[in-house]
Amino acid sequence: MKAVEFLLYTLKPGTGKEFHRIMTAESAPLHRSAGMDIVSFGLSAHDDDAYYLIRAYDSLSHLESSQASFYNSEAWRFGPGRPLLTE
Repeated sequence: MKAVEFLLYTLKPGTGKEFHRIMTAESAPLHRSAGMDIVSFGLSAHDDDAYYLIRAYDSLSHLESSQASFYNSEAWRFGPGRPLLTE
């Protein structure tokens, strides 16, 4: 059974456009290289400092394995967009 994940991010004020640039140029390719299917991503229609990411997986085990690969990679731990997220 497919698994779909919806992620919502609150960004630091005024950083939405830069976050989207980083997502498009750097983060989305990292997601895809880890086997994640990005359904959609972008700025909120109502808040320039809110962002969404929708990912799909073939199964729950696919979600778990691709996330383990992705979030344990050096490219992610030291990578794109981290400084723009609020705590």
